[in-house]
Amino acid sequence: SVLQTTVSRYNTDASNGKDTLFGKNSMYLTPLTEGPFYAINLDMVGNKYWPTPCMSLGGIVVEGSTGRAISEKTGKPIPGLYAAGRSAVGIASNYYVSGLSLGDCIFSGRRAGRHAGSQ
Repeated sequence: SVLQTTVSRYNTDASNGKDTLFGKNSMYLTPLTEGPFYAINLDMVGNKYWPTPCMSLGGIVVEGSTGRAISEKTGKPIPGLYAAGRSAVGIASNYYVSGLSLGDCIFSGRRAGRHAGSQ
């Protein structure tokens, strides 16, 4: 299958310390050895769920006043680590709402940038 071929190529690249397909930094290359592995159909044609499987809708909890990511382990902000837009928990975290992404991304990015710049 295509997934098996892709994982095999990635694992070979990881073992050789060089990503030949995307140029990923070698310090982040780790062989994928333990499954199970899954794939999601991201085709635009014939995919009744398009475009929602292709986007992030929340996930990273952030401090509301700064945009700093909150540690799942400690429940406290992580200094220097920010999340904004669709990667951060926000207005449309649980469902795609057309038109909100741009405003949410601008607001949360500006908030995070302001705080990072003040540090």
